[in-house]
Amino acid sequence: NRICTMKKTVKYILLTVLAVAAMSCQKENKGSQEPTMTGVFYADIPGDKEPVEIAPSANKTYSLKACVFQGNVTDITMNFSFKANPDAVEAFNATHGTAYQMCPGSAYEFVTNEVMIPRYATASTTARLKVSASGLEQGVTYILPVTLDKAKQTENWQVADTLAAYVILKASD
Repeated sequence: NRICTMKKTVKYILLTVLAVAAMSCQKENKGSQEPTMTGVFYADIPGDKEPVEIAPSANKTYSLKACVFQGNVTDITMNFSFKANPDAVEAFNATHGTAYQMCPGSAYEFVTNEVMIPRYATASTTARLKVSASGLEQGVTYILPVTLDKAKQTENWQVADTLAAYVILKASD
């Protein structure tokens, strides 16, 4: 009788150990998932895109998001960071018939520079971009184009050919 009880106890202990091991393997696999499709994403500053005049001692903060392009979704949770994109100035000017200059680095700061797009979502949490008149010359119109810089979870992503994140600045008197 004691032997039967002991065998049952050992059996339950082994089953518990196997169950715990199986659950820990599942958790490890979830963290290392690769997306099954290449995601296409873009940076966006929602709202008005009109030029902003900034006084020498003032600053303005913008919300910045990462979005999936044209109704796609991401099949994993992804974290993105942003960067200024000087290469987009010439293309913007050619498309819009403008002669804007690249905003100097002294006039902007990524206050919060990382966002997360949850699995199956189309937009991210919000980052913050602060612009000021520091380094801006009077009478010159500047543009600050922003694009996605990096994704942490995977290399299986690309940036869309759209410029939705930009700020047009002028220094006011």
